[in-house]
Amino acid sequence: MMKLTYRNYQDKQRFAKLLSLIFLVLYLGACSRPSAPITTSQVMISSTPTDPVGVDGPADSDQDGVEDLRDECPETPAKVSVDKNGCPLDGDDDGLADYEDPCPTQKGTPCADADGDGIADNQDYCPDTAGPLYNNGCPVPLPANLSDAQKRAALVAQEVAEKDRRRVTVFFCTNRNLLSDKPQLAFGKNPTALRYGTCRVSIPRDHKMGKLELPISLLGFTLEKPNPEKHVVVVTSRLASRGELVGLMNNKIAESARKEAFIFVHGFNNTFEDATLRTAQFAYDLGFTGVPVMFSWPSQGPAINLVDQYRLDEKMNALSVAPFKGFLRHFLQTSKARQVYLIAHSMGNRIMVAALKEMMVQEPQVFLGHTIQEIVLTAPDISAEDFKQDIVPIVKKGATNITLYASNDDIPLKTSMALNLAPRAGQAGQRLLVLPGVETIDASGVASDFLAHSYFASEGTVVGDIHYMLRKKERARQRKWLKPMSGGYWTFKTPREKGL
Repeated sequence: MMKLTYRNYQDKQRFAKLLSLIFLVLYLGACSRPSAPITTSQVMISSTPTDPVGVDGPADSDQDGVEDLRDECPETPAKVSVDKNGCPLDGDDDGLADYEDPCPTQKGTPCADADGDGIADNQDYCPDTAGPLYNNGCPVPLPANLSDAQKRAALVAQEVAEKDRRRVTVFFCTNRNLLSDKPQLAFGKNPTALRYGTCRVSIPRDHKMGKLELPISLLGFTLEKPNPEKHVVVVTSRLASRGELVGLMNNKIAESARKEAFIFVHGFNNTFEDATLRTAQFAYDLGFTGVPVMFSWPSQGPAINLVDQYRLDEKMNALSVAPFKGFLRHFLQTSKARQVYLIAHSMGNRIMVAALKEMMVQEPQVFLGHTIQEIVLTAPDISAEDFKQDIVPIVKKGATNITLYASNDDIPLKTSMALNLAPRAGQAGQRLLVLPGVETIDASGVASDFLAHSYFASEGTVVGDIHYMLRKKERARQRKWLKPMSGGYWTFKTPREKGL
């Protein structure tokens, strides 16, 4: 009998989710459904043009050594290395050609920073050991005249400083019940009054962008002890009053150069700890120096019966709109952040969109003098028709940018469509939503995980896209790895497609 082994956490997680999905499909009694029609964003149909022939042979418009008859990128800039198809090389296969990629050997943008010292690996002389910028990312040698005790103290201080650079403080607001029988701060699955606090999360030294390194687990059971050297781990957490939390956030904002904050609302099938770790990993990968804030609602977390769990999560989600409105209102009224970004994933989009719709219609004065720079809606599990109606009041205000990420590969949204008998706003293909005032990004083909649902934070390509949107203020038309489509939306370029 063949022994089943797993090399890492992701393999076990995918296997566990596969088992859950099989149970769900059996429950629904529908093992197959017609898939969404293939669009021009998913397949490239090429015709064979008549190849002009010059006096010296077949034409080569861009002079890259590949004749136009075979050249799939006939307008490649001069002196750019190309592949056999005439397209710019993309060594890391991240959709951004090497000649425009600041990190051509590292997939995704921004560039990886393995030692967490703030210096990208491609510019870091010591990429595995933290050090200051003035020393090219290498540790500063200790003075030779130090005693052994002083050297030990200095090394300890350096290690502490290095670890501190790899720790993220997540500020939270939750309407989950507090679990008083746990040795550490923990929250459950039932709704209650709002509570506030902070969690300090450690990112491992060998962290890879888009990865959430967790202890091995299977079907909700942890099989490995959390280790900060290997895993993303909550190292400290504490409760705070609402007033104290505002003070802590404003102190952090005052220390940051950009005076910014983001508020993240997680989706279906998340525990409080799941959401905390994902928020920290996402903030770290973005290189976010402002205040990362998480609103955690009473999602039930992993379960065997996904159908019952999904329906219960829907109820908990609906009950969480009013508490989130209260939190967002107070945040905008008391925060010193000059730039605020609102980000939601999956079912969390229901809370975000419903709250913004109601507040912009009923109490627009709350938004006066407060800059919400961007609303980012990733894989929204909302009825497409409801989304169209609810987003209109937000768009009409015209005071912020709105970006929608959707995918035709998203298995949970396909399942949600079957359960709700209605297409979801986060689906692509023929169901892709393109609305006035909303920049729609089709992320089909980007996700590498089995469920293709958490690509906003798990794929370096998408994390990098959001990084440039938030940090560089670049709109979709300015981000070179995105390709405009005739339908008024954008897709991520394939490795064979040259940058703009």
